[in-house]
Amino acid sequence: MRRLHAGGVDWTREDFLWETIEPSKGSFNWSWPDKLMTSSSRTGVNVLAILDYSAKWASSGPNGESTYPPRDNAEFAAYATAIVRRYGPGGSFWSGHPELTPRPLTAVEVWNEPWGHWDWKPNPNPTAYAALARVTAEAVKAANPGVKVLIAGDLLQARTDGKIVSWLANVLAADSGLKGLVDAYSVHPYPYPRELGPYDDRADARWDFRRLELIHQVDPSHPLWITEVGWSTAPGVSDAVSEAQQATFVRGAVQRALGEWGGFVERIFVYSWDRSNGVSGDREGNFGLRRADGSTKPAWDALSSLLASPAPVPPPTPPPAPATPQPPPAPSFSLTASPSRVSAGRAGRADFLLRVDGSGGPVAVRVSGVPRGARATTSGEFSAASPAAVFVQLGRDVRTGIYRLTFRGTWGSSTRSATATLVVTKRAQPLSLSRLLGLHSTWNLPTARL
Repeated sequence: MRRLHAGGVDWTREDFLWETIEPSKGSFNWSWPDKLMTSSSRTGVNVLAILDYSAKWASSGPNGESTYPPRDNAEFAAYATAIVRRYGPGGSFWSGHPELTPRPLTAVEVWNEPWGHWDWKPNPNPTAYAALARVTAEAVKAANPGVKVLIAGDLLQARTDGKIVSWLANVLAADSGLKGLVDAYSVHPYPYPRELGPYDDRADARWDFRRLELIHQVDPSHPLWITEVGWSTAPGVSDAVSEAQQATFVRGAVQRALGEWGGFVERIFVYSWDRSNGVSGDREGNFGLRRADGSTKPAWDALSSLLASPAPVPPPTPPPAPATPQPPPAPSFSLTASPSRVSAGRAGRADFLLRVDGSGGPVAVRVSGVPRGARATTSGEFSAASPAAVFVQLGRDVRTGIYRLTFRGTWGSSTRSATATLVVTKRAQPLSLSRLLGLHSTWNLPTARL
């Protein structure tokens, strides 16, 4: 933490894993969070605590998997209560350590990425999450009113069936009073495809960094905390970026979030302070701002220099003049798939985005070339106004090799095709588009309002 603080960082986001802290009901192991909060006190870096996932003994999963929701929301709320009573303002940890200057938890986040099927199995459930969020928020506020409660507020769900379904709107529809209990929304606005930068704006903002504007429109009364965003520099991955691009994108994301959207974005956390592993094809293992040898990438210098600047975050570049109107497209269409090449391990997932140009109506899509033991799901129909996500879920027994996938789009009597390469490796890849499944501690770099 000292290095983070020296670089101008004053917040970090950390998993407070239920399974680690309460390995059996009513029995708590505070060793790791005690060390974390001691370091927080000594370095002056605040902690945003993620309350995640299920403890094995409390999970609703058939085998006690942590990424299934708890069987009983009250048990999750009891674990959250224990955390804020110990580490929140006036907590027992601080009274028991008078040698430390208190730097208490002032914010907690209820679960990580419940809008994604990888972290809320078997599929995202806005109604179930709203119920968990309500019970937890009520418990936290009763135990320690000085602690803010954040809930997951991303725009869309990521489902195994590929359907494009709203997330935040459905959470709030499930419990209209939830807004009165929580303080902010946690969002992860990773662009898609992943090599796009924070200023790459397209007609459909749902897939851009700019979708922050759409999330804010769902509920303008609550601020947004960007608790993850970043770019991978993984070698051998077609949608990764160079270290120089990562530096430009990280700096641009901070500037745009706190400049153009500073009226509703309170904080931004860059993913992540991890060391990259340098393994070819491992996208998740190379988001870090440090290399495998511990040296920092240019993105860290770009971020720390921005934080050191006494000037406020500069306003964004003025938008370009309106484009000259184009004549209507000819009655035909083209189909493209990105990225052109994806590597994924057994039991992992490969993601593609299909775009159509020139279509005036819905386009049906089919996928061929998928290896035996894998399953492809799509949104079914899409058009020029709405790209489609295609998820290829790999089984554990899929044969390794290189596969050529063909995406066929049909509009009326016309058919167009696009291709992409899928490389199946032995090594299992994480399912999350944005982070490892909380299996180890990771530092995430936040920036204070400049």
